[in-house]
Amino acid sequence: MRDRSLLFERWPRFAFRHAWQVLGGTLLIIVVLGILYSTAAGKYADAFTLPGSESQNLFDMLEERFPATAGDSVTVVVQASRGIDDPTVKSQVEDLAQRLSRLPDVTAVSSPYGNSAAVSPDGKIARINVQYAEEAQKVPRSSAEALLDLRKELSTPEFQVEAGGFIVQRAERNPPGRTELIGIGAAVIILLLAFGSVVAMGLPITIAILGV
Repeated sequence: MRDRSLLFERWPRFAFRHAWQVLGGTLLIIVVLGILYSTAAGKYADAFTLPGSESQNLFDMLEERFPATAGDSVTVVVQASRGIDDPTVKSQVEDLAQRLSRLPDVTAVSSPYGNSAAVSPDGKIARINVQYAEEAQKVPRSSAEALLDLRKELSTPEFQVEAGGFIVQRAERNPPGRTELIGIGAAVIILLLAFGSVVAMGLPITIAILGV
């Protein structure tokens, strides 16, 4: 009975009367635990390998014998209202392919001409494959941004250029900004109204921030 009184009466009363001290102590404990975890825990790995599997053996063989095609690729799609075979459009596509081949970390660029599978049936859309030397997580963000900058530079209403793939997705992923801060502020208000306590509100918010 005494333990029950401590848990449901004395401790909540103490936390209410000394809210800031309890919150500060909680934050201190979380920080200490975070430091201990960061020093004692191992490192995260972003390499996806399955030693001994057929897919991994195939990937290792590609990397050994065909290193230029072992990395990830980006698909660049061109849409031209006048058609891909139009002389002016063809010159633009070839210029695009040449400039793509000169981008950092790019090992090969395919041309849609001579490959019927790379051109739509109506002849207005073409696909260019841009091969990188590394997997998406190893390609520098600056290299992917260079491709996006080139796409933005050359794209017009008559000659639309788009790009897709894991490399592009990683480059387009924005770091936390004002939207996230607004979300945190809203969460603080909602939790404060729901729990009616600074301590009860601060604990999940602090854990969430440290866990990002």
